[in-house]
Amino acid sequence: MTVCPWCKARYPSSSKVCLKCGKAAADHPSVTGRTVGDEFGDDEIADAPALDLDISTSRATPGMPTSQPLGREVDDGFGDDDDAGQAPHAALDLDLRAPGSEAPSPMPKEEEPKKKREIVTVQKPSDEIEIDPYEVRILADYGADPKSIVETIPYALRVVKRQHELKKALERVRGSIKEAEAKRDERLVELGTLLRPVIAGNPDFASFGATIQHAEKTVQEREAALAETNAAFRDKAAALDAEIAGFEPQLNAAKTEVAAKTKAFDDADLLRKKHEARRKRVEIDVRAAQAKLAAIETPAPDRAQAQALIAAANQERETRAAEEKIATQAAQRAEGELATARAVLHGLETQVEALRNKRRSLEQEFSRAGAVRTEGVQAASKELRGVLLEIGRKTWKGGPDAPGADMRRKGVADAMAQVKKLQIDLEKHVRALGAADQSSVRKGLAILGAAVFLVIGLFVAWRALRSNPYRPPDQQPKSMIVHPSHRA
Repeated sequence: MTVCPWCKARYPSSSKVCLKCGKAAADHPSVTGRTVGDEFGDDEIADAPALDLDISTSRATPGMPTSQPLGREVDDGFGDDDDAGQAPHAALDLDLRAPGSEAPSPMPKEEEPKKKREIVTVQKPSDEIEIDPYEVRILADYGADPKSIVETIPYALRVVKRQHELKKALERVRGSIKEAEAKRDERLVELGTLLRPVIAGNPDFASFGATIQHAEKTVQEREAALAETNAAFRDKAAALDAEIAGFEPQLNAAKTEVAAKTKAFDDADLLRKKHEARRKRVEIDVRAAQAKLAAIETPAPDRAQAQALIAAANQERETRAAEEKIATQAAQRAEGELATARAVLHGLETQVEALRNKRRSLEQEFSRAGAVRTEGVQAASKELRGVLLEIGRKTWKGGPDAPGADMRRKGVADAMAQVKKLQIDLEKHVRALGAADQSSVRKGLAILGAAVFLVIGLFVAWRALRSNPYRPPDQQPKSMIVHPSHRA
C-alpha cells in the first residue's frame, strides 16, 4: 500500500494515481523538489492542491471570507498517525487533526521576505559582449568561403596560417589584459587609500572601517615583529663582525711573520745548496785526480799535478763540509721558525673561520625566521589591499569626497575603459578563431593530405620500378653516355 501525499489516503502500489483524489504522487511538490512559498504566488496558494483541506471551523484567514470553503471535508483517509509520519513532508506544516477537538491553533506568522541574492557576474563573459560579425570577419581575414571543392585547399591553408597568427595575437592581448587589470586595481587601491580617513566616520562604510582597522593592526604587528627580528640579527651579526675584525691585526702580523720566515728559510737553504755544490765539485776533482794516478799511461808531470791537487782538495773539502754543515743548521732553524709562524697563522685563521661559519649559521637562522615574518606581513598587506580595493570599487562612481578624489576616480574610469576595450579585443580574437568554415577546412586539408600521400606513393613506386632486382640485365636502365666530342 502507498500513502497519497495529497489526501493521505491509502491505495495499492500498483496504481499510478490515487483512487480517492485521482492525483499522482509524482506531481506533489515534496517529490518534485518545489516549494509552495518559492514557486507559487499569493493568488496561486489558494488553488494549490496541497491545501485541499476543510478549515471552515477554525479562525478565518484575514482578507478571505469565512463562508467560502477551501476544500473538501477531512475524512478517515488520513489513516493513523504512524502512517502520516511515513508520508513525505510537504512544503507547509499543517495541523491535520480533526477540527473541534481542541482550541484552534494560532495562525502562523508571516515569513520575513527573503533578501535578494546578490548577483555576481563574471567580468565581461563572451555571451554578454556584443560584437559586429563583420568586424570579426575582417579580423579573421580568412577570405571568401570556397564555392568549389578546388578552392578549399587554398582556403584551408590560409585559415591555418591566419589561426596561427591569431593565436599569437590572442596571447598578447591576454597579457595586455593582465597588465591593464593590475593597473586598474592599483588605481582602485589608490582611491581607497585616499578615502580611507573620510570613510572612518561614515556609517555607510562602518563595516569597512572595522575591517581596515583590523587589517592595519595586523600589518603593524607583523611589521613590528619583522623589524624586531631584523634588529636582533643586526645586533648579533655586528657582534660577530666586530670579533672577526679584532683578529685582523693578529692575522696581518702572522702573515707578515710567515713571509719573513719564508724568505729567511729560502736564503738559508740557498746558501746550503751552494756549499753543497762546492763540496761536490771538490770531490769530483779529487776523483778525477785519483783516476789519473791510477792510470799507468799517465805521464810523470800529470801525476805530480794530480798529487798536488789531491793534497789541496782534501783540505778544501773539509772546509766546504764545515761551511755546508753550518748552512744546513741555519736552514733547519729557519725551517722550524717558519713552521711555528705557519702554525700561529693557521690557528688564527681557524678561529676566524669558526666565527664566519657562526655568522653564516646566524644568517640562515634569521633568514628562515625573516621569511616567515615577511610572508605574514605580505598576507596582512594583501588583506589590507583587498579592503582598500573593495572601497575603491564601491566609491569610484561616487560617494565620499576628498581632495584629489575626482582625479583618482577619473584614473579608475580610464583604467576600466582600457580593460573593457581589451576584453572586447580578446573576444574578437576568440570569435575570429572560430569564424572559419570548418567543413571547408577539413575538406581542403583532407584533399591536400591525399595529394601529398599520392605523390609520395608514386615516387616510391617509381623508385621501386627503377631498382627492380628481378628485371633482366638487358632491360636494366642505363645511364646516358656522352661522346667526348659532345662534351663542353
